Amino acid sequence: MSERDSRSLELNEASRESYEKADAQLNRIYNRILNDHAGDKNFVEKLKAAERAWIIFRDAQVNSIFYGDEQTRGSMHPTCNCMVLKQLTDDRIKMLRDLAAGRADMCSGGR
Repeated sequence: MSERDSRSLELNEASRESYEKADAQLNRIYNRILNDHAGDKNFVEKLKAAERAWIIFRDAQVNSIFYGDEQTRGSMHPTCNCMVLKQLTDDRIKMLRDLAAGRADMCSGGR
């Protein structure tokens, strides 16, 4: 394996781990909100629907950026793919944190 290939593998692994950590954090926050509002069935249903829609959006967004077959994407594709997934996940984490902390204002669904 060349030094370049080894470096690509290291970058791919690091970006995958970074995304996985963000995804785990998102899931913790999401589940905490669900638990905190378990008595409000309407809110829980709406939040679950929003999360399902966000996952569809996230996947569609990634697919709109990275299309084509694996041969045309190159060795850095996994790194770039995970970087985009992490950024989208970080954005969603911020939204959920604001919701959980009650920082949402009247126009953004303050609870």
